[in-house]
Amino acid sequence: MAAKKDLVIVILAIFCLALTLFTVLPTHSSAGAASEYDPWADINDDGKIDLKDIGYAARLFGAYGDPTKSVTTNRNWTEGSFNFSLPANGVTGNFTITTAGFKTITISLDACSLGSCEIQVFIGYLSGNDFVDKRVESAFARLGIHLLIVPEPQPWYYSVSKPIFTQSYGVTSPQMMFCIWNNSTAGYSADGRLYYYLSS
Repeated sequence: MAAKKDLVIVILAIFCLALTLFTVLPTHSSAGAASEYDPWADINDDGKIDLKDIGYAARLFGAYGDPTKSVTTNRNWTEGSFNFSLPANGVTGNFTITTAGFKTITISLDACSLGSCEIQVFIGYLSGNDFVDKRVESAFARLGIHLLIVPEPQPWYYSVSKPIFTQSYGVTSPQMMFCIWNNSTAGYSADGRLYYYLSS
């Protein structure tokens, strides 16, 4: 008996809602209005919320389960990193990054050494088939015990410690190259990581 009563209430509610919808003109309202379009309520994704959406929800009345919804996003960024170990007066191999399709590259550098090490960063742009490079920054490595992997720098926010160097550049070629030079005059080596973040 209770089940029939619940069914009658649901039917009456749907009828009243349908009657209200028929008496009110559809509107494409601006943000903040009570009848603002909500894509999550548009069950069949036809761009309007109507009786088809309500009917679908009514057929599933009383069902329950996991409320997690699948969402498709367009990824317009990428990131990566390179570890390095530099002897005194040593330069890394060339770290080449594919930058095609992106507008900005942010690099962060962290390094540590047992003694004073000036770390110099060179950036290279692809011109024809050759890279044209220039020095863009110098920074001093942190003093401390060598680590195979130093704390990973995070260019868009800092959680634990700030990298010794962070800078953003406009992308001007489909590939960019970064070189790192340990300019220690006292014979100290350095370990570190170059981190990059590409965005559109």
